[in-house]
Parts: sequence; structure tokens; C-alpha cells
Amino acid sequence: MPPSRPQVRSSRPSKHAPSGDRHPAHAPITHTPASQRWSAAHVPQKVRAGPQASMELFPAHRPSGVQQADMHAQVVTVPLSGTPASGPGGRGSHFAATHCSTERHTEHSAPRTPQAVRASPGTHSPAEQHPLHVAALQGRSPQATKNIMGKHSTSHRIDRGVWHCAGVASRAAMYSPDMRRAGLLLFLLGVAGCRCDGGGVTARYGELVFVVPDGAGEKLLTDATVTAPPVFMLTEGRSAVQVRNIGLESATIVSVTRDEGDDSLQLEDAVGLAVEGNADATLSLLFRAPQALDPSTAEVTHTARFTLTLEGTSAATNTIHLTVVATAVARDCYVPTLVDFGAVPLNHAVIKRVTLTNGAPLPSSATVGAITGGDAVFSLEGSASFEIPAEGSADLPLRFSPLDTRAYEATFTLKRGELCPEGTVTLRGSGDDTALAWSPQRINFGRVPLNDSSTRTVTLTNRSNVDLPLSTTLAPQNFLVEMNAPAVLPANGSATVSVSCRPSTLGPMTDVLTIDIGTTPVTPARIGLDCIGGGPRIVAAPTPFQFGGVPYNSTGTALTRRRLIVQNVGTAPPAPGDTSHNLFLGRDGSLPWFAVVPTNNATRASEFSVGLISTYDAAKGVPAIAGQNLLEFEVTLAPTNANERRADLLIYSNDSKEPVLRIAMTASPRQPENCTVTVAPEGANFGAAPRGASLTRTLLVKNESTVSGNQCLISGIEMAPGSNLAFRVTEPSSAALLIPAGRQQPIIVTALVPADAAVGSYLRGTLRFNIGNSGAARQLPVDLQVSRCLLVDPPLLDFGVVQQNCTSASKPVTVYNTCGVPISVAPATPPAPYRFTASPFTNGPISLQPAQSATMLVAAAPTTTGSFSTTMLFDTVQSGEAVQEGVALRVVSDPVGFQSDTFEQSTAKVDILFVIDDSCSMADEQQALASNFMSFISGATQGAGDWQIGVTTTDLFAQRGVLRAGAPGQPAVLTPSTPNVATVFASNVQVGVTGSGYEQPFACMQAAVTEPNRSGLNAGFLRDDAALAVVLVTDAIEQSQGTVNQYVSTLRGLKNNLPELVNVSVVGPFSAASASCSIEGIDDGRYASIVTATNGARADICTNDWARELTNVSESVFSARKSFSLTGSPRSMGDVTVTVNGNTMSSGWRLDAANNAVVFTTPPPAGADIVVGYRTACF
Repeated sequence: MPPSRPQVRSSRPSKHAPSGDRHPAHAPITHTPASQRWSAAHVPQKVRAGPQASMELFPAHRPSGVQQADMHAQVVTVPLSGTPASGPGGRGSHFAATHCSTERHTEHSAPRTPQAVRASPGTHSPAEQHPLHVAALQGRSPQATKNIMGKHSTSHRIDRGVWHCAGVASRAAMYSPDMRRAGLLLFLLGVAGCRCDGGGVTARYGELVFVVPDGAGEKLLTDATVTAPPVFMLTEGRSAVQVRNIGLESATIVSVTRDEGDDSLQLEDAVGLAVEGNADATLSLLFRAPQALDPSTAEVTHTARFTLTLEGTSAATNTIHLTVVATAVARDCYVPTLVDFGAVPLNHAVIKRVTLTNGAPLPSSATVGAITGGDAVFSLEGSASFEIPAEGSADLPLRFSPLDTRAYEATFTLKRGELCPEGTVTLRGSGDDTALAWSPQRINFGRVPLNDSSTRTVTLTNRSNVDLPLSTTLAPQNFLVEMNAPAVLPANGSATVSVSCRPSTLGPMTDVLTIDIGTTPVTPARIGLDCIGGGPRIVAAPTPFQFGGVPYNSTGTALTRRRLIVQNVGTAPPAPGDTSHNLFLGRDGSLPWFAVVPTNNATRASEFSVGLISTYDAAKGVPAIAGQNLLEFEVTLAPTNANERRADLLIYSNDSKEPVLRIAMTASPRQPENCTVTVAPEGANFGAAPRGASLTRTLLVKNESTVSGNQCLISGIEMAPGSNLAFRVTEPSSAALLIPAGRQQPIIVTALVPADAAVGSYLRGTLRFNIGNSGAARQLPVDLQVSRCLLVDPPLLDFGVVQQNCTSASKPVTVYNTCGVPISVAPATPPAPYRFTASPFTNGPISLQPAQSATMLVAAAPTTTGSFSTTMLFDTVQSGEAVQEGVALRVVSDPVGFQSDTFEQSTAKVDILFVIDDSCSMADEQQALASNFMSFISGATQGAGDWQIGVTTTDLFAQRGVLRAGAPGQPAVLTPSTPNVATVFASNVQVGVTGSGYEQPFACMQAAVTEPNRSGLNAGFLRDDAALAVVLVTDAIEQSQGTVNQYVSTLRGLKNNLPELVNVSVVGPFSAASASCSIEGIDDGRYASIVTATNGARADICTNDWARELTNVSESVFSARKSFSLTGSPRSMGDVTVTVNGNTMSSGWRLDAANNAVVFTTPPPAGADIVVGYRTACF
């Protein structure tokens, strides 16, 4: 197979340009070798969508006299009006004959694609108007085809009778007599007018045309008009004009004649230029821009028309014509006709600078004539003669200072250079005494709370053509001009000045804001200001008000409620009963208080209802007093379809700054599904936290459904009405969750403890939300105790007696972080004669994370005799607040170091606190405890006879450590004298099974015996002179926030830090569950640790013998003391003497060196006096 012929592209090569495709955007015309012949039966068709189709046509046979090597087929596109018919003579038949046509035009068309040429009527002879019109070019070579086609067309509209030829035939047409006659006619026309021998068409001359850009293409013209680039006057510029020889032979320009126009436009080196056939060339156009006679003329248009005579062309094409248009732009000699200063304030001097440029390579000299007219209000600021540097510029400064309110005019002459004509410049301006305007004329701020502010704006307008420098005058006591006040007000411009009232005293106040523009007589702006110090300020939360996902049904009974807080944060009443500064709802105190305005078409105001939960006295309003300054509203939404809801809630009040508070409300209704969820933990217990602390708690909500695709909608997630404002839900921000089956998502509650909260107080709230379509809201408790975070244990270190110049045994001091936020503890320095023997402060301050502790060892080392009492202080930073806590230090020094410890055996007083699990799994255990009271109380007959019993639960959220009575009228504190004490005990300990599954027995134990309950609801239970025994009864692991040591330290601190007066026993989950007993988890060590630390007893919750277990606990609670802790450390057991009621005990006791205590084999009798004497160790 012979190689394919090269592609013929739509651009012409130019001898002045690099070779290659200069117009890549134009599609090439492809030639295919003649050896690739096709018959009518297998001509491929490529049909696109629409009325156009692309068809590849190849000759089915070779005409007589045409060599196979000269046959070329052309890929062409044809218009199709329908699906090609099959069979001979059909509209889809393939052509294989030739025809020729001639066209004659006065203008060469811009390049067109073959499709466009064939689809355009009127560009072909009548013989070409066949239902299937195909033009297939044949030629001896690609170059010859290119000559015929021009750049893009298979047909040119050619001036002077350039002939065209295209091969067209229909194999099917050979069978039609009419078509055979038409084919013969076409063949004869081709023979007469062009060569149709397969060798293409050859023009016998050259023919030169101008190539003129036309949009994305170009035009080929024999009479063209071109526009040269603009040129500055007194300079020259060159540009190019493109020509093309569309003939085959060379064409030469033999003469150029200027038909009309001035000689500023010339064609250079055009004469003698020869352009080869099928080539491009450029003509050089020179434009020498003359200076206009009038120097104020900005630009001048020059035109010239040329005739170019050619050689090598036909007689009909031996001349072409070119019209050139060029613009001369003024620069170096230009003189403005007018300098207008506009309106200028009286006695205000304004300078305008006229910039004169010089583009020449040499400097020029400018001369200014005298100013005439204008009553001397115009003047030249500078020399009348000055130089404009080469290729640079210079300013001509002109001054105008009007004296009267009228118009002024003057003239002067200006010559910008030796070659420039002289021009006259007019100066114009007017005087104005009202250049500054302002609005409004007076501002009334209304009531503004003390130390608050209300801002208004004043609009200033400069009506002159001069920048005005502004200055303000205002008394600073109660009014303030904001920093956005402009220093200069631009000419004919405007600006705003912000003015605020910030009252420092109560009552009305007035002032005048003065704004002037210096020393000119222009009238200054004077704006009156009125304000009343003291008033309400309304705020609302949350804003924006997002319902998030909410349930809906067609009846409108799916309700979602959200809490809205409105507060008055303005001025407190100046005197009791004074309501002048209170917040009043409504317009002028009247209804309506609020309105709902839908902001999209899917929302109806009637779907929302707003209810006031708080008590509101419309005659008194809401005072700005902490605890009294808020109103709680509940906004209810009842949608009936899934369309997005958007509305604004408007709250009207007497707040002068914001009389209409606008709150945007949004909701996304959703069809709810039935679902069951679990929440862990069942509440948010923040524990202890300092003032100013910010803490978070996370509750995980799990969709327990096992149905694939189930999604549980949790809606209306918020703190319920009545909750302390310290709590808020921070996640989800949209107040709703959509939880897939088997998955869980968090609800995060944040607490921000008020800086003024009372230490020891409790902050409480309720988290509420709706589950699916259940209708009833789920409510969970939220709790926090305001506390000092640093706990020092023990609060007193008593070293007793230490021998002079000896060092005592070291005693531990532990600092605990009892809060839920980190704290920093600065290094402490023990004052003399005390010192650290081990310290955590070796590297400076320490940081204690929540529930973390640090221990140091302190010893006394007196160098002189005497008594030394002092306090070692710890400086801490708790949520930004500096706090001091300390430990008391006490020691006595003598020459021998003899210590005598005196004790009195307890008179059998004990306060017993039962903390009982009230979760759903505890019914049987509570009944067993109630039935075995006598087994427990039996120990009292052997020991303590003065006891008190109180009961609370492990639900910190609901019970909060408060002692409970089993029935109305029954006592919460039982004593030996309580009537029917066993029956009442049984009633009190059956606390029910509806409590939280988040058991916190340690925290509830602490809450019951500390403030505020100790002196509040539980007052009288904890006695200063009684021991404290705690009995915990639970089947769940301990989940309180603090450490075991923290709770032990708190209890010991209640009893003068005497360990023997505190006892904690646990009836708990110490063994695995059985078929008859279920537990929620085996003790993780917390119960065992607190029992060991306090010498308590432990019993298993799954015991089958409650009587025996309670008897063991009873012995621990009621038994007399055997162990007595010593103040100092004896040197040896031989140095220790023990007396009981004055009788020396040589036996019946032992020294417990590990715990530094004397332990009796048999407890001394009640009321006995015990003395232990010994010499203290010297280290």
C-alpha cells in the first residue's frame, strides 16, 4: 500500500513566518490514497446526532483517462434530512462521477469549514442543488487542492473569475436518464471552464489580496480599510499590513499611488515587493503624527487611501486598494482648556496641580502667562517658566481662595515647549459657606444602663470640591465619639461618625457634638445629644434558636419544646421599689409581648406557640438583680410535614438600644421511628469545681434497635426550665441527634461556674430530650458543687515533743485536687523549725490534674527549747483565681524529748450513715437489710449505746445525700428511743428501685455529712463528739469522681483527723454473680481500699446469711476502741509506759510500729483515762 499523502491544512505558509500550522484551531482536510477504493456496497457512514452526518466517499471506479495514482478521495460532511434510503437512486446513494462549476464574486469570503460551504445556499451552481449535495475535490497534489480550497473552504468566492472544480457523481444516477443528461452537461462545463482530468485546477496568474482580521478569522479583500495603532503627536510609529498571493504565479507591486489624504501616512518599501504564489508578505506602514494647531485638541484622525499597481496578475486583477486610518494623540503640547475648582469654602485655599508630561528624549521649556480676571483669587504657585524633563513630567500648581459666595473666572496662556503652539486655559471656581451638611440634627439615646453604651451614627456630607479636615468637640463624661470619625472628609464625599452614650451616673444628661473644619467661616455641625443614665438591656439565649431535627405528624400533635431565657442585664434599681430601670415586655408595656414571623413559605406562625414559664409582674417588670433578672419562656413547635421551618421570634421591650429583639428560629421536621435507647451515665455529675471553672461531661446515647435501617431521632436536647444557667448543652449544637441502629452518639453538657458562686453551694439542673415518637421527655439530673479544689491532708501536723537539736520522724502531708479541672500549686516553704525531708517541688510549681495528689514529708528540727506553732501555706491557681490553703504545724522542744499522750475511751457515741443503692436491681437486697435490723443493732449492746442512724441513696442526682424518711411523719434520723425503731428502720432502708444506674456511693456519703447538707437538711445528724460509721450497700462498682484517699481525708477531717473515729464498711459486690444473685460488676478495688483505710468490715452482697454478715459489720461499727495513735515516734518499746486509770499496764498491749499506735488486747472500759509516755526518737 503506498503511503498516505500529507494532510492539507487551512493555513498558508508565509515567507515572513515560521513554517507549520499557523491556525491550529482550523480543522485539517485529509486526503486518502486512491488505492483505498471502496464499492457502493461497503462505503462506511458516520452519522452524528442531528441533521449533519459525516460520510467518507471513495471512488468505486476510475474514470477514463485518469491514472489510479491521481485519484484522491476527500472526507466531507453532508446535510441529511432523514435516514438514507437503500437501493439504487436512494438519497443515501454514493456518487462517483465529476462535475465542475464556476463562481464569480467581488470579495473573498472569510474561511469557512466544508460543512458550512456545502450547507449555504447560493454558493453553488444550480447543478449542485441535489438532495444529497457532496463536493469532493480531486487534484494532482495536496498543494493544488490547497490552491483551489483556500484556507478552509472547498469553494472560494473569487473576484476576477477564478475557476473551481469539484468531483461529484452518483453511481445510482447512471441508471437515470435525467441524471445521465445532467452529468454530461456538467462534464462539458468542466471541460470548457477547468481541468477535470484528476489533476485539479491551475490559475495561470498571481493574484494579490489584503488579509484583514475578522473576529476569530480573516477576510481576503482587494479593497481594504485598516486602522493603525494610535501615536502621540510629534512622534512616529510603524505597523504592518498583511497581503497574500492566492494565485499560483508570482505577483509584484510596481507602484503605489496616494489617491487622497495627507502625507503623514506612508507605505514604505512596497514598490518592488514580489510575492510568490500561495504565499504571504507584509507591507510596512509609517505614521508620522503631526502636532495639532490647537494645543487643546486631545486627538486628531488622519486618513489616506492608496492604489497599488501589480505585475504578474491578470488584467482584471492588477490593482488593489488600501485605506489607512490613524489617530494622533496629544501629549507633549496638550493644553487643557479648563481647570475647575468647583465649590470651595470661603477663605479656604485650594491648590490644584496640572501635570504636564514630556515624552521626548530632550527636556522642554514651558511658559505660563499672567492670570487675568478673577479678582486675584487665582494665583500661580511657582515660577512662570520651568523645565519639563526628558521623558518625565512636571506639575503646574494653581491656587484658588474665594472671598465671597459667588462664581469666579480667570484665564492665562500656556506654552509647553518651543515646538508647541500657545494655548489659553480658563480657571473657574465658586465660594461656598455651607460646604458641610449633616443628619440627624439631634440624637435621643433614651435610657442606657450604667457602664453600658448605646451608639448612633451621624452622616456628614462635604458639598464642596475640597477635602475638609474635621475636628470634634465633645465633653467626655457621658458621650463618646467613636474611633471611626474621619480626620479628613473627601471632596464631594460623605462619611459617618459614631456617637455613643455611656452614662456614668443615673438620670438625664445632654450635650452638643460640634464638628468643624478649622478656622474657615464654614458653618460647623452641631448635633444635640440626649440620654438618660440607667435602664434595661435585654439579652436572650440561645441565639440562634435551633430546634434541629424534630418529629412531625399530619395531625400536628408531635410537639417539640425548647427553653428560651430572656434576661435584663441593665441597671439595677437605684432604690427598693424603683422600677424605672426595669425591663418591661411589650410595646410601651402593652401586649403583644412577642410575635412569630415566618421567613419561608413552608412555615406558618400558628405552628409555633410561646409560653411564659416564669412569674412576670407587668406592673413591676424585671429588675437587673442577680437571681431575679430572668424570664423563662418555652417555645413549642408542632409541624405537620417535613418542610424546613424558618421563622423569626420578635420580643418587644422598653430596651432603647434594641426595642425589638429578633431571634432566628429553624427546624428540620422528620417522620420519627419507634426506638429504644440507653444513656450512660444517667446524668452529668461534675463533682466539685472552683469558681470560674469550665468543665464538660459526656453522656452516650445508644440506639438499642437491632432492626437494620432504624434511625432514632433524639430531639429537643437542652437544659430544662429551672436549670441553673451555669449549665448548657454544647453538643449537638442543633439540639437533635439521629442515631442509627446499634450505634451511639454523645450529648455534651458544659458547666461554667459563676465567679460569684458561694463556695460549698450546689448548682443543679435537668437535661431533657425526646426519644423518637414517644412523646414524653426523658429527664436526667445535672449537678455540681462549688468548692475549693486543693485539699490538704491532714490539716494539722502535731509533732508532739522533740528533743532539742534532734530531728523528728517525718510525717506525710498530701495535697489533693478534688475538682474536675487542673490546678497549679506553687512551691511551699516550711517555716523554721520545720523542713522538708522529701518534696515534689524540687523543679518548681506542680500541676495537679483532676483527682491527682502529691505527697511531701515534713519533719521538725528545733534548735532551741520552747513551743513552735505555725502554718505552712500552699498557693494555688484554680481557674484563674489565686487561693491559699495551709497545714498547721506544732512542736514542743525540751532537752530530753519526753512525750506524754493522753486519751479518753469513747463513751460509745456513734453516728451511722447507711448509703443504699436504689437502682432497679436492688429490691431483694433492700428487703434483706430491712429484715435483719436486729442482727445489725445487736452490736450496740456490746459497745455504743448512743447511736443515730440516717439513710440516703447512691443516686447523687436525685437524693444528693439528703437523709430520707420511709414515710410521711417518720423521722429521718433514728435513735435508741425512736418508737418501733426496727419497723421504721425497715421502712427507711427500702429506698425503692427507681434511682440512677450511675451509682456514686462515695460522693453521696460525702454529700450527706458536708455542707450544705450538714447544717441544712441533715442538721443534727453529725455530732462533733461521736464517731462516724458509714455502711455502703450496693451491687454495682463505685463510680464517684474523687479518689479513695480524698474521701477518707474528708471524713477524717470531720473528726479532728483522728483515724480511729472514722469507719467505713461495705456490703458490696466482692464475688462473682450466681444464679440467685446478679451484680453489675465485681469491685475494682475502691471498696476494698476504703474498708482497709478505715478499719471497716466488708460483706458480700450475694450472701445467703445476711444476719451473720450484718453482725460482723455491727462489731466493726459498735466495738470499743482498741487502737490509739501516738503523736510522736517512740525510740523503742522499752521507752514506752502505759497507764489505764492510773494503773501501769505491763502487759495487755503492744506497740504497732507500722501505724505508730498502741493496741490493747482487750479494749479499755468506756470512760477510761489512758496515758502513754515515751521518749521520742531522734533522727
